[in-house]
Amino acid sequence: MKINKIKILLTSLCLLSFILASFSFLFFDIDVNTLKSKYREFLHYSKTHVGAIVYNNTNQTIQITDYKWVRTLPPGKSSRDIGIFDADGLIIDQPVYFEESVHFDGVLKFCDYSRLKLVEKDSVIEIQANNAWICKILNDFDFYNSLDEAFN
Repeated sequence: MKINKIKILLTSLCLLSFILASFSFLFFDIDVNTLKSKYREFLHYSKTHVGAIVYNNTNQTIQITDYKWVRTLPPGKSSRDIGIFDADGLIIDQPVYFEESVHFDGVLKFCDYSRLKLVEKDSVIEIQANNAWICKILNDFDFYNSLDEAFN
């Protein structure tokens, strides 16, 4: 129920911003070409700088996903090191500790703003997540039983 209220609020805010932007073209002298150029710069920046990163600071090989495709992340490497600009999920096939609980199998799906650092403590991998709160607000940070469930 709470998620639906958040979605309705976000939709309303987007609609309101669209309406205000439309009125700004009527009442203010805004150069459309400059606006398009700024929009293109923003898209370029976001495509080159925004994307989830997984850092494997363990001695174990980890499996991550680039959307539905599974890739192997060697110890001491990041997802960017193996050519994945935007990681989308972490496959859990061994005990993983995150937020006061241990998960034994499944898939952790996260959004583009996540920065996951995997560290090993007492033979258990611990997930240290930065910016996970943004993903939780966007309803895009959760554990699933399988890849199909996570990405369908």
